[in-house]
Amino acid sequence: MRVAIDAGELASAAKRGELRRPSGEEMPAEQEEKTGPTGPEAERTIIDELATFLSERLGKEVLISGSELSLEVEDRAARKRIKQLLKKFLYKQGLDGEFRVISLGEEGFKIKYRRFPRIRPPRWV
Repeated sequence: MRVAIDAGELASAAKRGELRRPSGEEMPAEQEEKTGPTGPEAERTIIDELATFLSERLGKEVLISGSELSLEVEDRAARKRIKQLLKKFLYKQGLDGEFRVISLGEEGFKIKYRRFPRIRPPRWV
């Protein structure tokens, strides 16, 4: 069974330069001006990072076409694992407050913006 992952909104946010670090972290002074790649190279980077993350964890080949990823899975348990890994990727990138993973039925998943982003309380040291 083929599973498709539509990461169009994630890629377009990277292209516009809207992906930012979690609110609790401050940027070092030398990196304040340069926040990372923007434009088409940023879109490719986030999609490539997601593809390598999934292929390392699942041990399967992930095909990239535009902003869509696809891979072959055996059963329903593997689909649950893919959703879990997508959520984990968003968390590790600090994007879990802005994006969420939605199931599109049997054909795959979509990474979408949250309507109401989570507001995290400040961390007290």
